[in-house]
Amino acid sequence: GPYCRYSSTVEKFTFQKQYLNKDFFTRIQESNFRRHLVVVLARRGNKTIGGTFNVQKGDTLYGRYWGCFEEVPYLYFEA
Repeated sequence: GPYCRYSSTVEKFTFQKQYLNKDFFTRIQESNFRRHLVVVLARRGNKTIGGTFNVQKGDTLYGRYWGCFEEVPYLYFEA
């Protein structure tokens, strides 16, 4: 899920701090706030290899947190 993608990417980079924990991802998915979330997935065949979640407010997407299970050249998520 989203937490696994996020944490697997943060762990690869020693300069990054893991700000979000598993409880955050559980709570945000179970709350009314989830209606503001936009999830984008990168897939290869039937396998999800990366993804990001963004927050939508009006016609604007705000995003920062992404992750991937596989290194893919030029795979990048930007909001």
